[in-house]
Amino acid sequence: MSSASNFTLFNGKHGFLEAQIRSRRDTMVSESDYITLTQCQNIQDMIMNMSTSDYSKAVAGMEEPTPSALAERMTQQLVREFENVRESAEEPLCTFLDYMTHGYIIDNVVLLLLGTLHGRDTEALLQRCHPLGMVEGLSSVQAAQNVDDLYHSVIEETPIRQYFPQLSEGEASRYFSETDIELLRNRLYKSYLEHFLDYCLSLKGATRRAMGKILKFEADRRSISIALNSLGTDISSEEKASVLPHLGFLYPGFHEELVEAKDFDAVRGACDVFEDYSAVFSAVVADQSRSIEDEFN
Repeated sequence: MSSASNFTLFNGKHGFLEAQIRSRRDTMVSESDYITLTQCQNIQDMIMNMSTSDYSKAVAGMEEPTPSALAERMTQQLVREFENVRESAEEPLCTFLDYMTHGYIIDNVVLLLLGTLHGRDTEALLQRCHPLGMVEGLSSVQAAQNVDDLYHSVIEETPIRQYFPQLSEGEASRYFSETDIELLRNRLYKSYLEHFLDYCLSLKGATRRAMGKILKFEADRRSISIALNSLGTDISSEEKASVLPHLGFLYPGFHEELVEAKDFDAVRGACDVFEDYSAVFSAVVADQSRSIEDEFN
């Protein structure tokens, strides 16, 4: 097929959405805008700076703004824009965008699991859920009487059910009460990142190349965080190894060093061969008020 024919087919299927996105490039917050925002002294300064961006509607009319209120408004606009793109998307973009939401769904489900295990108010828990992870079915958590109900009536109806173990009737309560929830979260993210990478590798061109690098970095970030957060705990090397994603620039050559690391310097040593990661550790050592997560973000 000629390149002209390919271009015509692309425009017919994706042209409208591409035009929408291209038209918004100049309205995105630029690097210089971000630098300016980091120098703001208070919320009013931030609102003033954001009022000249595409987020002007989100910050308009905030009489007594608070950090949480500002974050909520910004998130609401982001979610609306994401959902508009998702509604206009054709395959393979539809599936790609769905994968982008799975991390938020995982966090929401883990929050609801924790709350159910500890008898928390489900309405309050739902209010804390991230809107990008509020898929159909999660709201029915209010009807769940126990963890078994939550698993079979809620979790099994979500797009992330593939990342959970298959549990028969009556098994869920025992499994979740005996499983460390943070280890479970890490197992879910491990499976998610591996599935997402497989999907991106099935695509062609720039998406395959760019997402390969992005997902490998995200996997390394999680692996490093797991190694650091498990220091001084009774989590075994085998348990740590079971939750490290099987992808990344550190995989597989440096995973053994990460799971066997006994202190900060040992984790740092496993990552020092990579210049970007070495710089992150050096920054934390230079300014101990900042964490590894601060530097990664």
